[in-house]
Amino acid sequence: MNTILDDEAMSPFASITNVFAIFVASNGSGTTVPNENITRDTYYKASYLDRPNARLVYVADSTGQARINTVLANNVPDYDYVALLINSTRYGGAGGFPMVATIDEDSLEVLLHESGHSFAGLTDEYIDEAIAEQYPNCGYANFTIKTNRNEIVWRRFIQESTPIPTTETPTDPLQVGLWEGSHYRTNGHYRPLYDSKMRSLNQPWGAINLRAFAQAVHDLDINSASSTPNVSQQPNASSYIAGGALSLSVSPSGTGPFTYQWIKDGKFLRGETNATLTRAKTSTSDYGVYTVEISNAKGAINSSNVTISATSTGGGGSSNGSSGRLVNLSVRSSAGSGSETLTVGFVVGEGSTGSTKSLLVRAIGPTLGNFGVANALPDPALILAPLNQPAVAQNDNWGGDQNLINLSSSVGAFALGDSASLDAALAQSIGNGSFMAQVAGVSSATGVALVEVYDADGVAAPRLVNISARSRVGTGADVLIAGFVLQGPGSTRLLIRAVGPTLGDFGVSGVLPDPSLTIRSQSTSDVLGQNDNWAGDAALKTAFTTSGAFALPNDNSLDAAPIVELPPGAYTATVADDADREGVALVEVYELP
Repeated sequence: MNTILDDEAMSPFASITNVFAIFVASNGSGTTVPNENITRDTYYKASYLDRPNARLVYVADSTGQARINTVLANNVPDYDYVALLINSTRYGGAGGFPMVATIDEDSLEVLLHESGHSFAGLTDEYIDEAIAEQYPNCGYANFTIKTNRNEIVWRRFIQESTPIPTTETPTDPLQVGLWEGSHYRTNGHYRPLYDSKMRSLNQPWGAINLRAFAQAVHDLDINSASSTPNVSQQPNASSYIAGGALSLSVSPSGTGPFTYQWIKDGKFLRGETNATLTRAKTSTSDYGVYTVEISNAKGAINSSNVTISATSTGGGGSSNGSSGRLVNLSVRSSAGSGSETLTVGFVVGEGSTGSTKSLLVRAIGPTLGNFGVANALPDPALILAPLNQPAVAQNDNWGGDQNLINLSSSVGAFALGDSASLDAALAQSIGNGSFMAQVAGVSSATGVALVEVYDADGVAAPRLVNISARSRVGTGADVLIAGFVLQGPGSTRLLIRAVGPTLGDFGVSGVLPDPSLTIRSQSTSDVLGQNDNWAGDAALKTAFTTSGAFALPNDNSLDAAPIVELPPGAYTATVADDADREGVALVEVYELP
């Protein structure tokens, strides 16, 4: 039992765990192996499954089951967790009641694996089609048949850059994704880790399985909790200075045991399950909004938010205060050449004379295929230019440039793994003004492209103050999706527009007849705002003027335009036609006072 209590799954609860060993004598040593005509007269009547090379050893005999219940009732009637050790050097084990393991050389790892079944309620993640029909698709924490990212039960552990389903062998064995092959079945059944202890011995548990162990402890409710935890001390970063060490701590009150899960920008931070989160040194990838989920037997509560940013200079880090700011824009849509060029516009402002903003701009085509995107633009060419002026930078193929690799990592952009890919990327410093990033297909090629604009220096001014994208909008997977990221310390009030019919006034043909606009959180997929027709709303007209957006002269136009106030985090604005038609639309995001 020391092996179980020293393991990462149960060690947080070792101090509240009592272990009792009960020894009984048997007339014979070992265990019954029906397929080999071996019979042993043991007290609990344990036996291997009757099949060649059986590994499942369990107690199916009613006499043996009755004896287990009697021994427990006479010695430890309030037991929570039962393990039966079989005096045999043959490999084997089983989950359920009781958990069973032999004394084979791998028995310690078998004990841990079986505890995943017996205590944490986990299923096997390996494949064994011969027994699959015996195990229906019940609700296990480490198994799903869902392939929609927003429906995966462990989605908050999955990074947005991780393709779904996940097919590559990860360099990080703890990476969470959606690998096919689980619950004894080869196809259509998925597991969260490439290889965990529920699939192979001597492997890590992984974040999802460890969370299941913690929940199993809470389900016991050993201290009869009456309510969810309270937070007696909220996390605070008042002493944090940008780039330096970070330490965030929380203190709960109420009835424990307590468990913790730190969250950044809505995503669970893998492995951050203590009351204190620390970083010896921080970079732009650490900037964001932090909170911690605290759980006990009655449920969970989240602490207040703490924002860590490049502007933190000590005395900051509160969830209140000044508004946030735009730091990233991404647009995925179809791109071609000529009138089909994908154009992303943005404005840099609030900088002093001569100041500049460092940007990373990328046009991703071929690498989208790694994420399951069909019909990706085979060779995108990228141009960055001030509005109505010649280009200030351009790139066709990124060529594995080390500076671009480092910059992509620092801003949290997914890696372009193939240095020979025909994706395009550039780094450029620009001053105040309006700019365009244009993406066209080389040799008039067409396809789906992703355009990304990242604030690469984290400096508060100058900064991105509005962003827009004009593209052809299709149906289904070809709708226009614009992503944007807000950094703190506070919430940001935004005007977001999807303009279709009014584009016709500017000579644009084939406009989207009736755009609808939906704003969602990237981390939870919750709908945070939506609009179909703006209907000449007076408050919106004022917002158009305040933000510098062009007017929508027809109050009855079918353009869409909500006002939302959003905390720091990552969001998407999806534009589609209300009647599933196609056409050209403009999506815009403006900061409002």
